[in-house]
Amino acid sequence: MAHFLLLRGLVREQRHWGKFPEILNQYFDHHRVHCIDLPGAGEHFQKPSPTSIPDMVEKMREEFLTQKD
Repeated sequence: MAHFLLLRGLVREQRHWGKFPEILNQYFDHHRVHCIDLPGAGEHFQKPSPTSIPDMVEKMREEFLTQKD
């Protein structure tokens, strides 16, 4: 099974993808589509935002691994 990880800018949240994740999932039904919000945006709006790109990458990695399981 493959995983698609959709990221939407540094201060955007997953809802900005609209219905695209659902459509993608219909075409690739044996794969998983993941949308991630960084701390400070979307469902993580109350968490402090990372202050560097490496910190953002680490937070995205942690969130992806949580969703992937």
